[in-house]
Amino acid sequence: MAMTQAQIQEELARLRELEAALRGQAATMTSADKIKALEDAQPHVKPKTKQAEALLQAGYGMTVAKAETIIKERKTDPALWPLERAEAAQAMLDAYNATTLQPSSPRAGWHRTRGV
Repeated sequence: MAMTQAQIQEELARLRELEAALRGQAATMTSADKIKALEDAQPHVKPKTKQAEALLQAGYGMTVAKAETIIKERKTDPALWPLERAEAAQAMLDAYNATTLQPSSPRAGWHRTRGV
């Protein structure tokens, strides 16, 4: 169903009102509130699910089955797969099989030392 010019103009006006409201709301938010909003907007994917595999596949460029094959074949003949590819496959499987959220580094997180 095609929209008429008047309907399009009404929709644009409504979107501009929403944008102004969001800008006003964002102006009153603290940095912690903004970070919390971004965290809440992220998808909550459970480990060892099809959604987790799809998310990891987008980043690593391989399926779980392919990662398992790479690791298995690299153990039998290291010349079959480059080390970088085997490390990526292992990292993907580690992320896929993770049951608890753990930091990847023991170092403390970055924070500003000067300024606001």
